Amino acid sequence: MRGTLRGSCLAGVALLTAACAAAHPAQKFRPEGASQTQGSGTAATSAPSRTGAHGLAWPPFGSNLHVIMPGWLPATRSQIPAVIADKNFALALLYAEYRGNRDHRWQAYTSTRIRSALARQLSARDVTTESFTGTIRFSHLSAFPDSSIKGGIDVAQCFDNSHSANTSLRTGQPVSDKTPADQHYYQTTNVLTRSGDGTWRVVSIYPAVYYPQARECKP
Repeated sequence: MRGTLRGSCLAGVALLTAACAAAHPAQKFRPEGASQTQGSGTAATSAPSRTGAHGLAWPPFGSNLHVIMPGWLPATRSQIPAVIADKNFALALLYAEYRGNRDHRWQAYTSTRIRSALARQLSARDVTTESFTGTIRFSHLSAFPDSSIKGGIDVAQCFDNSHSANTSLRTGQPVSDKTPADQHYYQTTNVLTRSGDGTWRVVSIYPAVYYPQARECKP
């Protein structure tokens, strides 16, 4: 969701991050929502998710980041749990990038089929050394049966990070971003299936479609 999440892991196992805007410099920078301490060689812990409307699990993003997630749910009741699970996955993956891959709650919403690929994306240097500020917007959600995976539900959504800025995790200073302007607007489609315990998980991510092909994704 980089070039895509900066670019994005959502962008076709390709990660949700930020880009383009002024950041807030700091002498010692730590993304809000992170714990004050971190054991040697271990990932820092975070505050628990906050349960919002329709069962959304909102990670503890700081006041330096505004995330907009529509309240839309499908008219087909059987698709609603899949859409909620996908929203929670998108928020958790975004928070993992916000924390520089020091939070792993996103794994609860994925199958082992794609977990290792996403983990590799999140371990990239530009993820582990950066955070971001500003506004991230999700929009134009839709849900429909997958054409190739039996019982699969596709959840499509637009992602807009044009009003956010990548920052250094070490200093809080802005990080140069050379992402083409149109690549800040794109559509991603995640495929979810229901496991034996009734839990919906992301099992596949289709390649991102950028503006202007995804014309609806640019305000």
